[in-house]
Amino acid sequence: MEHEPHIPAVEQESSIDDPPDLPMELEESLDDPAIHNNELQPESEITFQLFEKGTQRGRDKLVDSHGYTYNKKMQRSNVTYWQCTVRPKRNPCKALVTQRYGKFVKNNVLHNHSPSTGSDIATKLTLQVKKLAAQDLFKPASATVDDVLLKEMGNAPCPSLPKPERLARVANRQRQILRPT
Repeated sequence: MEHEPHIPAVEQESSIDDPPDLPMELEESLDDPAIHNNELQPESEITFQLFEKGTQRGRDKLVDSHGYTYNKKMQRSNVTYWQCTVRPKRNPCKALVTQRYGKFVKNNVLHNHSPSTGSDIATKLTLQVKKLAAQDLFKPASATVDDVLLKEMGNAPCPSLPKPERLARVANRQRQILRPT
């Protein structure tokens, strides 16, 4: 006895473009992520810290309490203009700070990047390494870096902490500048 294949009865004509009638089961999906309000909140008082010879090239560096860094754009007799240090060719940050008679005023332009948390600590550590390297010319650079890191940091984490190898290079570069020629 041969079995013929069972062919379901078709109630109406269907075309290839019509989706098949399948029972729909609703699946519980993950909740949609909450949309955060990214509007600017009223900023707390911004404080600025000036580091003399704080850049790699030995120029002044300005760091605000949010972690943004600035270098001198232009200096006049009673006014200094500081520009944000994030300046790629295609989309430079236009944020500026004006310094008049020792007071810092931020312009209304917002930064187009996120701040570097701990940049003030990183600058302070770099300057401290340079200072100690200049005082003791015969102490190994790695020992100088270790002393500074233990004294200034302890075990506290810092996201923008320079690598110890980089700090050792900074110390050696500082010593090279001080060597007689």
